[in-house]
Amino acid sequence: MADPVADPWESEAGELFRNFQKTEPQRKRLSVEETSYITQFVRDNPDLTISKATGIERFQAKQCPLPDGRLLIICKGKPNATGSHFYLSRGSFYGAFLKMFIVTKAEPRLAFFIPGTPEYEALKRGKIVFAFTRMGRAEQVFEFDYNLTDHGNILRRMQEMTEQTDDILRNEPRCVYDHELVRAEATDIELCKKHVTREDWLQVWLAQGIESSPSEHSSGRVGAKDRTSHCP
Repeated sequence: MADPVADPWESEAGELFRNFQKTEPQRKRLSVEETSYITQFVRDNPDLTISKATGIERFQAKQCPLPDGRLLIICKGKPNATGSHFYLSRGSFYGAFLKMFIVTKAEPRLAFFIPGTPEYEALKRGKIVFAFTRMGRAEQVFEFDYNLTDHGNILRRMQEMTEQTDDILRNEPRCVYDHELVRAEATDIELCKKHVTREDWLQVWLAQGIESSPSEHSSGRVGAKDRTSHCP
């Protein structure tokens, strides 16, 4: 496999990944009315919460656009003190995606944004509301506005790169577009390793078994310059 540093795309993707983490984006304190609105929205949409205690789905956050255009991210558990999160542009045999890593006090959470989906388009507005839930109820709610800092420019470039990757993969005959398989294949088991159960490994094995070539899957690449390597 080629050295990812030698690939200009990989080099820029890594630099953006690091730059986003250098400082925290601007966190906005929500009013009592806004917090109540988000809490009620989560309560009225139970499909947005993750109730499973096992299976790789529990590592995934859920997301949807709010009626006012902001993006809502729903995570099970509690955030760390600053609500830390960051992004990485990637691709796979099932399509291109932008991966969000969310730091919590227990199991890590991951969210995936796929070009062409409403969630991906809402992300472009740069206003993200996090709702951390327990037993299906939102217990902590806060908002980040990337437009107030350079995080907005960094994220826009990440999305541009993700869309470029998407265009390349749509012309790749071995790529089979499937959003659910993107989420399953891209759930970072190494990141979540100490929380993974036997059932989780079975799900990963089944997802990987769909690949026609184990050697291709192990490298995470479709071609020499395909932009599908796993995160650093």
